[in-house]
Amino acid sequence: MALRTGIAVLAAFAFLAAPGAAAADDPVIAAAGDIACASFTATSSSCQQQATSDLLVAGGYSKVLSLGDQQYENGTLSDFNTYYEASWGRVKAITAPVPGNHEYQTSGASGYYDYFGPLAGPSGQGYYSFDLGAWHLVGLNSNCSKVSCSAGSVQEQWLRSDLATHPRECVLAFFHHANLTAPTTALRQAFFDAGGDVILTGHTHTYRRYELRDANLNADPAGYREFIVGTGGKSRKASGPPFGILQLTLHSSSYDWRFISITGVTDDSGSASCNPGGSPPPPPPDTTPPPPDTTPPAPSNDLFTPYKVSLGGPAFERSFFLRRTFVVNWSAKDDESGVANYDVRYRRTDWRGSSHPIRSWLHATTTTGASFRGAPGSTYCFSTRARDRAGNVSPWSPRRCTALPLDDRALTARGAWRRAGVSGSYLDTVSTSRANRAALVRFGVRARRLALVVTRCPGCGTVSVYWNGSRLRTVRLGSNLRRNRQVVHLAAFDHLVRGSISIRVTSVGRPVAIDGLGVASF
Repeated sequence: MALRTGIAVLAAFAFLAAPGAAAADDPVIAAAGDIACASFTATSSSCQQQATSDLLVAGGYSKVLSLGDQQYENGTLSDFNTYYEASWGRVKAITAPVPGNHEYQTSGASGYYDYFGPLAGPSGQGYYSFDLGAWHLVGLNSNCSKVSCSAGSVQEQWLRSDLATHPRECVLAFFHHANLTAPTTALRQAFFDAGGDVILTGHTHTYRRYELRDANLNADPAGYREFIVGTGGKSRKASGPPFGILQLTLHSSSYDWRFISITGVTDDSGSASCNPGGSPPPPPPDTTPPPPDTTPPAPSNDLFTPYKVSLGGPAFERSFFLRRTFVVNWSAKDDESGVANYDVRYRRTDWRGSSHPIRSWLHATTTTGASFRGAPGSTYCFSTRARDRAGNVSPWSPRRCTALPLDDRALTARGAWRRAGVSGSYLDTVSTSRANRAALVRFGVRARRLALVVTRCPGCGTVSVYWNGSRLRTVRLGSNLRRNRQVVHLAAFDHLVRGSISIRVTSVGRPVAIDGLGVASF
């Protein structure tokens, strides 16, 4: 066999990965919302908080996510201490709560914050995050009339910053209001932009699982999966799903779910992988006798045909994609029995220089291209190998890399900056300023290449970029052409270097627009 393989990267759409393998110490969590009546009298359709809490007590869970409307009707501290405490309060020590609308029936949700204390995050805020196993979990406040959820709000900017500074393969968000029962689209968009995987909500007193979708609830194979779990005990429709809890097993790159009713019956279950995705399990092997090909793989120095990244635009811009999804293409040639299939793998390195383990993306695929969805601020390096019809396997190809810039919202603003949604910009936001000496900064960067994503326009101003306090370059953003976005090369180092970067406005009164920071580890 003489297999020759190559790999290239192009802009396009997204693809979903195969579930990862389980581990014995993977955390198992449980979740539900809409929980405790102000009564101990249970019926078939109401006040079953004791029965759902029995599942929690018996489950040995690592964490319990309480999805809001914990205590009806008004979330008073007295009712929390009487009814919720006697049921779900038995697992309070491992509970991560978020507030529902009934908690705000008491001014400032004070009963909720007083009952849960530090477990609820900063008092009056209602949003926080934590890591659990390989996962990053984010609790949000979807009571948007109390704590704003809009684009540019403190909560939305915090969420984007939190997701940018806690890059994980798998991310889960939980809050009270399902679907569009509250104006949470901006929070959902931030979660979607960061490649989030699972959203858990309540409010609607039912259980429902949705297929992958985007922030506007349109089907999207690179989106997140939402579970509505408003079955914690308060009430249900006679014809609806039973009371129960959702159990999630959080693997390193995938998750399993089970909805367990108070009768102990599993009413829904399944498994899925985290973004970015891959392929379904390989089909059974072809039992047809292969052609008589016994030639071993060729030496690696004869193995590979020339290949290149084909992105278009200036040479340096080829190192960065300005969309989160892109297509990876590969090819091979075998002169004897022919190519049967390919394996493709990748390694991710985040903007802080942390390299994740090499991950299998596609196994025994017969395609020569697939879509991949990445996380902002990450470098992705791909390699491929081919398998011929006689079962001979080529060595892995040299890696080919590309990077996704950090969004402008991942940079800390100092001075007068305005952050606004701009259609067509990178991740649909831009940071703008006219104030001399205003700066955008990011600490703890580790990179071999640095670039700036900017908007050029007639009359635009000037910025100077500093690395560890030394000026790298002054970038003039003025242009005789109409407004246009560009990637500007800042520096290339011969090895990974660590430092802080500051982008300072040096013009006076003229607009500057910063769309992102390119950080690449190759």
